[in-house]
Formats: sequence, C-alpha cells, structure tokens
Amino acid sequence: MGAGNLAVQGVEYPADVPGFLAGGDKQGSATMAKLVQQAMASCPDSKVVMAGYSQGGQLVHNAAAMLPANAVSKVAGAVIFGDPDNGAAVAGVPAAKTKVICHAGDNICQHGDLILTPHLTYSADAATAASFVAGL
Repeated sequence: MGAGNLAVQGVEYPADVPGFLAGGDKQGSATMAKLVQQAMASCPDSKVVMAGYSQGGQLVHNAAAMLPANAVSKVAGAVIFGDPDNGAAVAGVPAAKTKVICHAGDNICQHGDLILTPHLTYSADAATAASFVAGL
C-alpha cells in the first residue's frame, strides 16, 4: 500500500454472552490469528497491529497466544479498549508495544460482567490509540 497508508481488517464473530463467558469466541480467535498470519505473508514489510474492543480484546489475547513464536514476534503492537482480560499480557507482544485503555468504573475491565456507561465511551479514545499506533 505504500508509506503512510493504512489497511484495517475486521473479524466476524458472535459478540454474545456465551462467547464472553468462555473468554472469547474460539472460532473468532482462530480467524484473527489466521488473518494476522495472512497479512504478514502478503505484506511482509508492513506493520501488523492487533486491536479489539471488549470481546474483541479477548480475541486479541487468544489470537496472540495461538500464533507461532516466529509470527507473534513480528506483531508491531496491540491496542485493546475495555479489556475483559485487563492486567494480563498479550502473549508475545512486549508491554511497551501494548496499549490497554480502560475507563474508571468500567466493570468489564475489572473482570466483571456488567456493561455500564464507562464501557460504552471508548470512541473518545480513538485519537490516543491512533497516536500510540503511529509511534510503533
């Protein structure tokens, strides 16, 4: 795509209560891991950043753990908003290259299961996340 360009790839998965309680949708996690490896193979000179919100954050954690060491070592960074696994490392991604954004009062970030107002306001942090990614 060239310098200064950005591509984004979504991952389809059911964002539902059973998936959340299971620690993230297993098929969605496997799909994310597969897409990361495909991006690295197709664009070996590009930086790949894994990102997710809430249950998507669970997928980031799971997918990183599924990646072989030679792939996860090439992940440029990870960004998670409203992380249900807040406090747990993203496997293979250095802490300095990981940005977890959790709002005060977000019960999901406190390992709870209540979706309160603070969990619904992460769009306000898009610029912060973008600046972090740009610095990777």
